[in-house]
Amino acid sequence: MKLRHVAAQAVGRFPISQQQLLLATKILLDSHSAAVYHRISTHERRRATAVQLQIDPNDGIPIYEQLIRQVKYAVAEGVLVPGQVIPSVREMAKLIAVNPNTVQRAYLQLQDETVLEALRGRGMAVCQNARLRCVSDRQQMVAERMDAVVDEGVRSGLAADPLREMFENSLRNATQKSEGQS
Repeated sequence: MKLRHVAAQAVGRFPISQQQLLLATKILLDSHSAAVYHRISTHERRRATAVQLQIDPNDGIPIYEQLIRQVKYAVAEGVLVPGQVIPSVREMAKLIAVNPNTVQRAYLQLQDETVLEALRGRGMAVCQNARLRCVSDRQQMVAERMDAVVDEGVRSGLAADPLREMFENSLRNATQKSEGQS
């Protein structure tokens, strides 16, 4: 498939893991995602980073907040690792087609939450202890969204059993979808 070839070329110039190559291929195949490739120089080696970002301007969540969430999710999953430099404000804004001020706002909030740190003359990098914080934040964000959905279901008159069944069906579908993409 042509897109897989493009993904292999895009990241083949730098030594990366098989998991990152598969992620890069998935990103290119997902038409609703923006693929972000950023070359990083480190003392040990050069790596390419592929981060999947799904920015939906029609979502009720502000774009800067979507960017914050997705960076945190990437850190929690280990796609972005401590010390890893992320794309600059301008690069990220161009790649996801949003205003640079939106990206700057997200980066500043991530810096305030000690997920990112400024590296003088080099940009922003993931903080050393960010993964644990992002795992916790991810669980909290998902729990809040689940609470809102369950609250809406209860307020609409649904009983506990139909809500449980809906949750289990949604979980099953998401798990199958995720396994099908692996």
